[in-house]
Amino acid sequence: LQSTKFRYFFAIIEGSTDYEPLMIEAYRQGIAGTGEHFWMFSDSVTPKEIAGHNQERGSPLHLASRGACTLASIGGMQGESKTYDNFLKAWKGLNNDDDRSYIQSKHPQYPGEPEYVPQVMDDTFFSSPGWVAPFLYDATIALG
Repeated sequence: LQSTKFRYFFAIIEGSTDYEPLMIEAYRQGIAGTGEHFWMFSDSVTPKEIAGHNQERGSPLHLASRGACTLASIGGMQGESKTYDNFLKAWKGLNNDDDRSYIQSKHPQYPGEPEYVPQVMDDTFFSSPGWVAPFLYDATIALG
């Protein structure tokens, strides 16, 4: 990465497990912690995970982490868009047995994968759409 001369980096990594070695190496290469480079991470790395590492003041990890951020995908913000507010109303209206069964019938099934846990669609799921619901809703509508 150092040879690219880029100053802005967007990293999609496997959570906080990969964060520490990546940022220590970036610091070693002089592409983090200099005040001249900006690191962004996908929402697989949360600010809480980053802060959870033992970052001794002045350490390479501490210096490399200053100013790092995460970008999270969200479908919208309530009260900011009439379209999103209409979605929320429609989303909450799907919280009934017929619509839940239909949506779940469109989810992939992996019977040979014991670690796969399908999305639970209960009252909590429909009370707060989180970041999944707008995308799942669009996909379901697209399926017809």
